[in-house]
Amino acid sequence: MSKKKFLKFNNDIQKSFNRVIGCDGSSSVLRNEIINKTNAKFDKKPLGHGYKELTIPPSSNGFRIEPNALHIWPRGNFMLIALPNMDKSFTCTLFMPIKGNF
Repeated sequence: MSKKKFLKFNNDIQKSFNRVIGCDGSSSVLRNEIINKTNAKFDKKPLGHGYKELTIPPSSNGFRIEPNALHIWPRGNFMLIALPNMDKSFTCTLFMPIKGNF
């Protein structure tokens, strides 16, 4: 029989588990703990792209572009997406290479 496994959280609560799925990002605290406490191996390979959040503010008449459409503008190594907000602005995310000529 295998030994029962537990996770201990910052608030000192412990929970038993069979599997753990970590979704805490590229600087994962969970992954670092697993690596430090086991023989797990990890290889981090950056994508070479970054992102910048931009805003399309609302006009005096409301949304500047259609709020009920999917706005994705791919251009070579770049991509811009726009998602509507409740205040009639858009949050835009520009994905682009971190290095190189633009």
